[in-house]
Amino acid sequence: MVRRRSIQLAFIALTALAVGRPAFAAGPPEADAEELARRGYLDQALTTAQRRQATHPADVANHEFLIDLLLTVGRSAQAESAFAERLRKAPDNPDNHYLLGRALVDVRHAREAYENALRLDPEHARSHMGIAAVHSAQGRHGDAEAAYRRAVVFDPSLSEAWLGLVRTYGQAGQADRAAKAASDGLAAVPNDPGLALAVATLEPERAGPVLSSAVVVTPSDVPLRVAWASFLLHTGDATAAATEARTALSIEPGHTEGRRLAMVAAEVADGRLTRDQADTLEAQRTDPTALDGLLAAAPRSSLARLARAQLHHQEGRPEAARTLLQEAVDLDPSNDEALASCGHAWLVAGDPNRAAPLLEKAVAARPWDAESTIHLAAALGSQGMTSRSLGLLGELAEARPMHVVAQAAYAQALLDAGRAEEAYQLLKAAMERLPDPRIAAAFIMVAPEAGHHEEAAAIMELIAEKTGNPALKQKAAALRAAGQ
Repeated sequence: MVRRRSIQLAFIALTALAVGRPAFAAGPPEADAEELARRGYLDQALTTAQRRQATHPADVANHEFLIDLLLTVGRSAQAESAFAERLRKAPDNPDNHYLLGRALVDVRHAREAYENALRLDPEHARSHMGIAAVHSAQGRHGDAEAAYRRAVVFDPSLSEAWLGLVRTYGQAGQADRAAKAASDGLAAVPNDPGLALAVATLEPERAGPVLSSAVVVTPSDVPLRVAWASFLLHTGDATAAATEARTALSIEPGHTEGRRLAMVAAEVADGRLTRDQADTLEAQRTDPTALDGLLAAAPRSSLARLARAQLHHQEGRPEAARTLLQEAVDLDPSNDEALASCGHAWLVAGDPNRAAPLLEKAVAARPWDAESTIHLAAALGSQGMTSRSLGLLGELAEARPMHVVAQAAYAQALLDAGRAEEAYQLLKAAMERLPDPRIAAAFIMVAPEAGHHEEAAAIMELIAEKTGNPALKQKAAALRAAGQ
C-alpha cells in the first residue's frame, strides 16, 4: 500500500502554535474532581466538576476549579461563555462577577469584572485575590501584596491568596517575608499541601516535621509525598524514601520527579549508588566528564548509564547512547525507564526486532505512558504486525481522548490502512474536544484524503488569518480548487 502524506508533517509545520497536553486515562471511580486532577485524570476531572456544578450551583470553589481546568485544556471560550451566562442570570451576585473575571484571559477585562464584584461587596475576598493576580501579572508587586493582604484579612482560609502572597514576596526577592507569609498561611489553613510545601522550601529547618505532618493530613497529594521522599533521601533514609516515592507513583504513575526519586532511592538503598554519587548524578547530569567518572565509580548503576546516554544523544552520538542504554537494561531489567529509552533507541536505529521486546516490557510496566505505546505500535508495524499495531493505537486513542499525539497517531495508522474516512471522523471529533492547532493541522492533511477538501480549506483559512500567513491562504485556495 502506498503510504499517504504523514500527519507528522502537519505537526512540524505548526509546531510554533502547539501547546502540549497531558496524557489521560481512566481514573478511580469514587474520586472527586480535584483528586482526579491531582492524579492526572484531567478528562474525568472535568466531567466530575461539571456534574457537581449542575448539582451544587453555589459551590464557588468548584466553579473556580472548573474554570482553571477549562483554561488548562484550552477551552477558554467555553469558560468565558458559561460564566458570562451565569452572570447574566444573576448580575447582583458578586461571586458571579468574580467567576467571570477568573474565566477571562484578557487581564484588563478580568480586572473590570473583579472591580464590579467589589462595588457590590467591598469585602469580597476572592475578588481582592483576583485584583492581586492582575497586579502580579503586570509586575506591580507592591499593589499585588496589598491586594493579597486584603484578601486574607477578609478570608484567612483562602489558601490561594496566601500562596499568591508568598509568590509575590518571592518575585520581589524578599525571602524572609515570603517565609513568614507561608508560615502564617499554614497556621491559618493547616491542611493545605501547597502551603506546607512552601514552608518546607522556604524554611528548610522545619521541613521534616512540616512534611511528615502534612502527608498524614493530605496523603493523596503527590508533590507533597515526593517532597517528603526527597527529604528522607537527603537525610539518609533511602529505603523509606523509595517507599514514599513508590506510594506517590501509585497515585500518579507518570510524575517525573517522583519517578526519578524512586529510581535513585532504590539504587542508593541497594548500594549501587552512594549518597554522594547520587548527589553527583543530580548536580552534574550535564557534565560529561563528571558522568564518565561516575560510570567508572558506580559500575552497577543503571541510572548513571541513563544519564550519560542522554548526553551522548544530545552530542549526536546515537551508537554510544544505545550501548549505554542496553547496558542499563542488562544491569537492571526491571528499570522501565531504561527499557523504554533503549527500545526507542533501537527503533530509531531501524531495528524493530530488538526494539519491540523492550517496548513490550516497558508498556506492560507503564501503561500510562502513551509515548511508549506509540513507539511499540511503530515497532510492531515495522515487523508487519499491522493489525496489532492498529489495535494498540485504537485502544490508546479511546483511553486518552484528549491526548493530541495519541489521536494523531491513530489517525495516521487508519490513513495508512486505507481507512481515510475513519481517520477523518476521528480527527473531526477530536477537534471538538481539543482546540489544539496540531489536531487542526492533522485534520487538514486527512480530510482531503477522505474527499472533504472544503472542510480542510476552511480550517486552513482560519489558521492563515490567525497567523497572517499568505502562503497558507494560497494553499487553502488550491486545496478548495482540488476538491471541485
